This record gives sequence, C-alpha cells and structure tokens, in this order.
Amino acid sequence: MLTAPAKLARSECHPILRLCHMIYSVHLVTLGKGHIRIFHFAIQLFALLVVLSASSSVRASENDGVNAYWIWGSIIPEKARLARNLYVYQGVFDAVRSRDVYRFEGLSPRRIDDFEGNLILTYRLDQLVPPEMVVSRYIAHRQAWKRNGIRVDGLQIDYDSPTAKLKEYASWLVVLKNTVGDSVPVSITGLGDWLASAPPSHLNDLSQKVSFVAFMMYHGGRPLQRLNRYTARLARLTLPFKLGRLNTQQNDKMFESVFQAPGYQGEIVFMLSGGAQE
Repeated sequence: MLTAPAKLARSECHPILRLCHMIYSVHLVTLGKGHIRIFHFAIQLFALLVVLSASSSVRASENDGVNAYWIWGSIIPEKARLARNLYVYQGVFDAVRSRDVYRFEGLSPRRIDDFEGNLILTYRLDQLVPPEMVVSRYIAHRQAWKRNGIRVDGLQIDYDSPTAKLKEYASWLVVLKNTVGDSVPVSITGLGDWLASAPPSHLNDLSQKVSFVAFMMYHGGRPLQRLNRYTARLARLTLPFKLGRLNTQQNDKMFESVFQAPGYQGEIVFMLSGGAQE
C-alpha cells in the first residue's frame, strides 16, 4: 500500500499542510500510479502558496500596512525592517566659505538582519552643490551597501528650496539626472509652502524631473500648523507625489482626501524615535 512521503508527514504541524495531507490520503485510493506524483506535487505547491501568503499578511499587519520609512538615525527600528523601502540618510552637503563640503551622517553601510526590501539613499542639501559631487557619493555608498548584501534602488534629495527658486532647483535636478543616469530613480522631498505658494506651472516643471515628490506634512518633528490647508491642496494634486508624515500622525481621517488624490503614490513615515528630521 502506498503511504504519504516522509516530507509531507513531517509538515503536518501546520494546519494548512495537515489539511492537504488528509486530502492527499483520501485520494490515493482513486488515483493510478501515473497520477499520484502529479497530484502530490500539486498539493504541496498549493500548501506552500497558502503559507507564503499568510506569512506576507502577518508581516504587513505587524507593520501597520506601512511600506516605506525614513531612517535618519544610526539605528533601524524593528518595525521598519518589515518595510519594502527604507529611505536612509547618508549625510549633508553644504557650502562653507565658498567651498562645497560633504559630511557623512546617518546609517553606515552594513548588513541589516531581517530586511528584505530596498534602500533609497537620501542626502540632505543645505545649499545646492555641483550635482556631480552628490552622484559621486551616491555611487560609492551604493557599492558599499551592495557589498553588504543590500539592494539600493534610488537616490533622494532633501533640499528646502525657497519657493521663489523652484525653477532654479528644477534646472539643478536636470543635471543631476543626466549625471546619475536614467537607470537610477531620483525623488525629492517637498515643503508645505510649495503647495501653498508656488505657481502650479513651477510645481509641474519640478515634478517632471523626478519620479515623485514626497511632501512632508511636518517640520522640525512637529506636524504643520493648519494642516488641512496643505492636505486640501494635496487632495487635488495630479503630479506624482507621496505623503510624508510622522509616525505620530496616525489619524487616517486627516489624510483621507489625500489618499484619493489623482497623483497619490503612497506614503513615507518618519520615525521620531530615531531623531527628528529638520
């Protein structure tokens, strides 16, 4: 008499696999030898897919459905390790006494236990510096992360451009994109003031140079005052954008209209426990 293979018997501890084993045992009496292996393979495949699906659902539940975080400190919170994308701070560029300088800050390249997603390397600019300088650092850091087994899938610029100089910023981004190449997605953070004061044509021009703009609904670790003033504008936005919020801004009702916006592409959450983004 044919019996279930040992591998199937050992997997009976999982309820789904136990059910599959029962189905398999019942149907053995009606199957010919030529069909037993095919049936056994189908049952095992079905069980595997169900278990993987359940595991994925559990991970999403544990992470409150958030798929992207900004990591500004030197530690990755456990919850953030479940995310699909981490926007990891890699330092600041500035101009000091007419000299362009770079200072590394944030998370140094390393292995990240239990992380299966992608990193987007994020650079703060206090002043616009030559784009080639930013790209050079990005390439070096990308290689360092790759040596640690981490996938890097993009570059993000965090620059608080004055609203009146968005056209200048857009021109700078063109040079950055041409230097880093089309294969590297480039995104930027955006200020609430851009939404409130910038001419729509300037915002549209800026958005055409990047994959998306992540509009931050906070400043200095605090939610923006009169938040509904900015969410009302986001709700009508057609250009590709993501919602940037603090992990303490968890009231979905305040962003309900934003989630329905034509250009909405998701959210990025800043973890205050790692230090506030300025």
